[in-house]
Amino acid sequence: MRVTQSMLTQQFLYNLSNISQQIQTDQNESSTGKLLNEPSDNPLAVSQDMAIRATLAQSTAYQGVITNGLAWMNNTSSTIQNMITTLQSVQANVTEALSSTSANAADLQALTTTTQQLVNQIYDDVNASQSGSFLFSGTQTNVAASDIASGTLLTTGNSTSFYEAPGSGNGSSGVSQSAAPQPIASSLQDPNGLLDANTTYKLVLTASSIQSDGSIQSGTIQLETQSGTVVASGTIPSGSSSGATITLSDTNGGSLSLTLGNVFQVSPGASGTLSYQQTDVLAPSAGAASKMNYEVSQGVAIPVNVTAADLFHTVPPGASGDLQSTLANIVNTLSAMTQEASSGSTSSQYQSLVQSLQSYFSDLQANTNYMTSVNADLGTRIQSMTAVQNQMSTYVQSLTTQQGNLENADMATVLTKYSTVQTVYEAALQIGAQILLPSLLNYLPNG
Repeated sequence: MRVTQSMLTQQFLYNLSNISQQIQTDQNESSTGKLLNEPSDNPLAVSQDMAIRATLAQSTAYQGVITNGLAWMNNTSSTIQNMITTLQSVQANVTEALSSTSANAADLQALTTTTQQLVNQIYDDVNASQSGSFLFSGTQTNVAASDIASGTLLTTGNSTSFYEAPGSGNGSSGVSQSAAPQPIASSLQDPNGLLDANTTYKLVLTASSIQSDGSIQSGTIQLETQSGTVVASGTIPSGSSSGATITLSDTNGGSLSLTLGNVFQVSPGASGTLSYQQTDVLAPSAGAASKMNYEVSQGVAIPVNVTAADLFHTVPPGASGDLQSTLANIVNTLSAMTQEASSGSTSSQYQSLVQSLQSYFSDLQANTNYMTSVNADLGTRIQSMTAVQNQMSTYVQSLTTQQGNLENADMATVLTKYSTVQTVYEAALQIGAQILLPSLLNYLPNG
């Protein structure tokens, strides 16, 4: 078969096109540093690369979750350790009060004041936050954890409950807040469902006229939203004192009732116009004890939080009361001992207070041990998450290496190949120009 000039030309152009494409590919690889610039470069490698990219994106997201979770847990652990240290200081004060051989009013008053300051510090510490979210509020991260920790749990009788946190009280001369602040309501009934389970409220007591025996002659109690909108209000019946039932009504005929707590005390011999005002916070309990589980890998979740409800409202083994009630009882007992000592009394009443303080001291020790065990459990979770973080880092590094092997070009190899192909291309042009040079033979008829 005769090889015609046309056949030579077509084959030459075909080979020249292939070389040109290879040059273009090498140029792309050298300029981008990547082996995969188009799906057609290597369809199998592109498919593998896409799978690795998806896995890397998911793993990187998990790394972010782990980093946030570790920060949350480390901050929580540090705060708990601070509270444990403060509780140990409270224990030291109680021990000093119990070991005193004489009832010295000045010393007891100093211990009472110092202990109350330490308790306040604990409630300040529990309000620790991260990025604007309270660490100890469960899933209600916008609710101050101190409102939960210092609050008394009130169930309303219709599947809703709140932690009532006593606020600062303001009284006229001769009227003061209870040594350990007490809530306005010792119980709450909401048969008409006026309260929303996920809303924070304020309870405002205004006793405008108080008798010397501590009974309220006139006053009001209002239930308000945080912004100050009145939800319900009621008048305190004349002669009411701790334990009295107060009814609050709204404008639509609904009502709720509460039992008045022992929120203030009247000094002996107080006279004149006596008054008192206190505002409490009703923090919703919904979510306050809930765990926050962070998914750190496929199907693996670790709880990262500790709740104020757990720390302050759990009665540990060997104790008769939770931490919130124990701290309140200690401050109230120290204050009562101070009053007894101030009157020069060494009666059986004082000795009874000492025995009560000894019991509360045992409760304090049990609650401190419980908080220590909670922090130890948190430390175990920190170790687990740290191990997952290390594993995830190794995994991401391995995936990144695989991706690099698929995507990244070996520049030395690429440049060498490019130089070789360029030389071949130039040589092909020169040879082609010589072989395909037309002659008279091209115009002779076949045969």
